[in-house]
Amino acid sequence: MTSRNPAAALAGILAVSLVSADIQISVQYDATYSLAESHGIPCSGHGAEPVGIVCPKAGDIATANCQPYLLSYNGAACVAPMDAQCVHLRDDTWGCAFLKAGYASSAGASGAGVTTYDE
Repeated sequence: MTSRNPAAALAGILAVSLVSADIQISVQYDATYSLAESHGIPCSGHGAEPVGIVCPKAGDIATANCQPYLLSYNGAACVAPMDAQCVHLRDDTWGCAFLKAGYASSAGASGAGVTTYDE
């Protein structure tokens, strides 16, 4: 027997959309990627430790802010060239970055001046 209760149907739809929610996360000097909420808490926060440490993985396709001048741009889309790392950026802020030469303008992709977080 099917339910004819619109409130129950709406609650079911909302529950399904919440389970499969995606979180938008930008990568320093690159585009914005979408991560499934089920992967964990994205890299973010202020202070000595991040709130979460999840960043885009190699092969993930950007969902926003893809520009032809970005190093991840392959001629059609921005694709993460490697796993992004959760790093301590300036001003005590945590964020995702690709730790490779060419991705940083100052405190380096080589790791100089950048603190990465390992559990």
